[in-house]
Amino acid sequence: MFIYNLDVVDDIEADFLKYMEDENKARRFDLRLMVFTNIEGKGSRFIYTGKLSNFFMGTIKDFEKQGVVSRKKQIVPRLSTELA
Repeated sequence: MFIYNLDVVDDIEADFLKYMEDENKARRFDLRLMVFTNIEGKGSRFIYTGKLSNFFMGTIKDFEKQGVVSRKKQIVPRLSTELA
């Protein structure tokens, strides 16, 4: 999801995480990840849950520190490599 202000994620994070956790339990997913990317290319924020979420925690923190904005070129390839 593209947004202008990443601080907005702070306002919705708790409710959004609860929704994601409920969906994970109902569908039995191992990981659910939502990426909020600043439309001006100033980075991304991640909300994630599931039994594999701890496995990716370090990588996701790296993404946030590095200001990653491309799902196709940066996020998906690295997470796919780590899953393999």
